[in-house]
Amino acid sequence: MLCLMIKLNNELKDRKLQVFGTNHERKERLKKFHGVRSNGSNQPEIKKKVTGSKSNVVDKIKAMEEKRTERRRKMEEEKVAKREKAAINQARGEGMIDIDFQNLMETSMISSAKAYPHVPLNYAKIFVCVRKRPLFKKEKESGQIDCVSVANPVIRVGEPKYKVDGITKFIEKHDHRFDNVFSHLENSEDMYKSCIRPMLDKLFNDGVATIFAYGQTGSGKTFTMVALQELAITDIFSLAENDYASLDPQVSLSFYEIYSGRILDLLNNKKRLQVLEDGSNKIQVKGLQEISVESEEELKEAINYANSIRTTKATQANDTSSRSHAIMCINIRDGEGSIIGKFLMVDLAGSERAQDIRSNNRERRAEGAEINKSLLALKECIRALDNAKGNKEAHVPFRASKLTMVLRDSFMGTKKNICIGMLACVSPGYSHADHSLNTIRYAERLKEFLPEEEYAKLASESGGSLPKAPEKKKPKAKKPPVPKESKKKPTKVITRAKWGKIDRVKYSEGLKPSENVDDDDGDDENQEDLMRTKKGELEDWKLLKQTLRSGGEDDFIPMDLQEKADMLLEKKEELISKHMKYIRQVALMLKQEGELITQVQGPECDEENYVRNMRKVVKQKLKIYQDLDKDLEEVDQLMKEEEEAYNLANAK
Repeated sequence: MLCLMIKLNNELKDRKLQVFGTNHERKERLKKFHGVRSNGSNQPEIKKKVTGSKSNVVDKIKAMEEKRTERRRKMEEEKVAKREKAAINQARGEGMIDIDFQNLMETSMISSAKAYPHVPLNYAKIFVCVRKRPLFKKEKESGQIDCVSVANPVIRVGEPKYKVDGITKFIEKHDHRFDNVFSHLENSEDMYKSCIRPMLDKLFNDGVATIFAYGQTGSGKTFTMVALQELAITDIFSLAENDYASLDPQVSLSFYEIYSGRILDLLNNKKRLQVLEDGSNKIQVKGLQEISVESEEELKEAINYANSIRTTKATQANDTSSRSHAIMCINIRDGEGSIIGKFLMVDLAGSERAQDIRSNNRERRAEGAEINKSLLALKECIRALDNAKGNKEAHVPFRASKLTMVLRDSFMGTKKNICIGMLACVSPGYSHADHSLNTIRYAERLKEFLPEEEYAKLASESGGSLPKAPEKKKPKAKKPPVPKESKKKPTKVITRAKWGKIDRVKYSEGLKPSENVDDDDGDDENQEDLMRTKKGELEDWKLLKQTLRSGGEDDFIPMDLQEKADMLLEKKEELISKHMKYIRQVALMLKQEGELITQVQGPECDEENYVRNMRKVVKQKLKIYQDLDKDLEEVDQLMKEEEEAYNLANAK
């Protein structure tokens, strides 16, 4: 009996069953394990169930092995495909590209089959277009992947990301709609035909057309603008000589840049200019030189020269970044000298993120902050114009920056045909995806875009047909001199008070870039205009800050740092201007001192006169240097405050 109990317990233990209870309970437990009923009636059925259970397990194991084999086969195929793709990339001169992201990006690109034809934008008062540039050779060599795809009017940015496990890669797609979008396979002429050409007729019909190029450094803004300038100049002269020859149109050019809050004339030795708001709330650029041009080649030569002396500097993002806003203005006048049209092309300085600005020295921080401030002011002004929809009482914060101030009359002037266009340029590299998204979001906020149904209707109506460039007139044979009794063209009379002086300038001779500054303090009226302008700047900047903070955009431009940078820049400009003024005064005093020394050393010396006048000179000098020392102390304090604001912003 004892041996039976021991045997039963051992059997239960072998099957990992419980051994407590009576012998009957333990036997029942063992029977239950084997699937045997208490009465032992269906033994064949039990065997069948056991056999079926074993068969199911075997099938499952086989299925798992097959899946594992298939999975290994696919993994091996993927490895081979990756090696082949890496070899192809290397043969193309492309760097160590992340093949996983490359494959994911290729499958996430938007299909060009969904693209509509480009629509001529003569229907829009405000339009926004986006252009994608191709990958540069050095970007390919560094392993960059194209993350931007285009199917007009939609542009898609694929943002490479990792899931929360930190291993699994995926692409987040961002689709945005604009008036027209252009891929890297389309050239500048394609962009010109649909965006710029439709507005040129406005220039001869009391109109103003303004075009901006916006984007991060190195996105192709200047390349695009230079190409569009060349094409536009050709058509402007062709229209003037053919379609609108009866108006006897005359073409003139002014070209200036805004760098770090300073306005410099690019056609007049980079002479320093002033932007003033007069008593009638009109903006004037004091001292701006305008040159008249008589041929397409002459105009192109002037523009090429101005572009060549723009302020460019190396940044973290680009070795030759345009650090100024360049504003080209072509005026069209009739035979009487009255302006009938104005064409502005503005190549904006490259935008930078706050973290890119923070890594530079103080000068670059102030420079970058000033650029971003003016870009934000421009966006808010265009958006306010679009939202106003003819409401003349709506306030537009034009005075928040120098850029928007000089462009105010172009946006809200008396001309009946006003058109504003934004050309946003994006870089395709996946390491620039966040930059490209910032550019696209900036441009997207400017206006409401047509829904797909309306855009499709416009595209179908235009049939993809774009306005043709006017045919150039063949050069005529030279005519003999006009007899004296023949009727002459009316002499152009252009008053300086109305339009500013127009000079014929040989820009190919003697124009060297310099930092000439107009130090004329001006009359009382000029001082009133200056005070009025500064007051307006402060009011609109305050309004702009409130708008940005309410919209959650203050992270793009740290406000405290911006305010300190603005104060430092303004005080520094004031100090330099005062210093130069005092240098001139001291120079006059030195001349006076020389005369006093000559007199006191002469035969008829007058010591009392010498002492009296020298004391006056010394007191004047002391007053000058004490005033300078006070300003220097203020600038020094502002530099410390700006450094503290920078460190605080950098710590966030």
